[in-house]
Amino acid sequence: MTLPLGYNYLIGEKRSSFEMGAGVTPVYISGSGLIDNETFSASGLTITGVLNAGYRYQPINSGFMGKIT
Repeated sequence: MTLPLGYNYLIGEKRSSFEMGAGVTPVYISGSGLIDNETFSASGLTITGVLNAGYRYQPINSGFMGKIT
């Protein structure tokens, strides 16, 4: 199970802008398995970090937004 949390910031005017952001994703993992007739199980929580940067184009009146990050 994951829960991504992030913040993005746009620099620019109207249609074109530079987009940058940062975030964290807490990840909970739980599982079990059988190896050589022995059962193993494990669970845990870890947190990963994310950074992004890119270009964003968004039409003013209509159309599709596009971005490259």
